[in-house]
Amino acid sequence: MVIEFSKMKNYIKDFSKQRNWDKLHSPKNISMDIVVEATELMDIFTWLDIEQSKNVKNNFEIFEHIKEEMADVLFALIRLADLLDVDLNQAFWDKVKKNEKKYPVEKAKLIAEKIQSIGK
Repeated sequence: MVIEFSKMKNYIKDFSKQRNWDKLHSPKNISMDIVVEATELMDIFTWLDIEQSKNVKNNFEIFEHIKEEMADVLFALIRLADLLDVDLNQAFWDKVKKNEKKYPVEKAKLIAEKIQSIGK
């Protein structure tokens, strides 16, 4: 999968400008929109058990809804990155490096095993 952030960013910028949304698209408003859209995504899963949530791809209608909400989250995230001049690709890899240091493999495995044993 290739993510073309610059192509999406340009499309979103034009889409927003054509609709005169630039006045509404402040970093504050878009950051709140990310939460709203993520909540709409989460709402789809709210009453599903773990197995049902793992099998949503088998339900065309639910899976389409999930993809739409994921796209809404991505739209808002890319818009925020554009407004703040954040290179999402670079930000992602910078964060990955921090996570690798913060969660070394052996330490992370021990924590996961401990968490999994709590429910047993």
